[in-house]
Amino acid sequence: MVDGDTRLREAMVPIPSLHLTIMVMHLATDDDVDRAKEALIECNRLLGYRIPEIKRRELNISFQGLDNFNNRVVFAKIRDIDGILDTLDKVAETVKECYKIKGIKSTDTRRFNPHLTVVKLSRDSVYKTGVRSIKSELYCDYSDTLFGNQPVSGFQLCSMSKPKSDDGYYYKEHEVLF
Repeated sequence: MVDGDTRLREAMVPIPSLHLTIMVMHLATDDDVDRAKEALIECNRLLGYRIPEIKRRELNISFQGLDNFNNRVVFAKIRDIDGILDTLDKVAETVKECYKIKGIKSTDTRRFNPHLTVVKLSRDSVYKTGVRSIKSELYCDYSDTLFGNQPVSGFQLCSMSKPKSDDGYYYKEHEVLF
């Protein structure tokens, strides 16, 4: 993609920052963060009962092919192997339920659509280059490429506003492992 338009280099998501977003929320106070941590712990407990693969550490996500959202975001698609998309929907529903009980609502109004963002034009540095859309010709050769598999080992409560860690990943407020 970058070979076709070098201005997209700034729009590439660094490998250490790759993640799957389950829910976006606004946590204004330390109390909100504490309640969010409690909700994450409860999610982990509840999901262990609802989705046995989680406790057995058998939840794997396979990424194949690229697609886009409004020609502004390019993402790797999740292969629906062994009903993983239904499983991820159950995870998202459970997470929202646990957070709602703690008084924390999702700020995202869109339907849950699991994906792995690899390029996004929302960064200011990209906007300054004049790129307004990502042409599908730049990534159509990868429409069926297998990018790999990733085992899921836990959940993280990450901050989008705090400084990223030294490796470029989001600041982790809390993490639970299966």
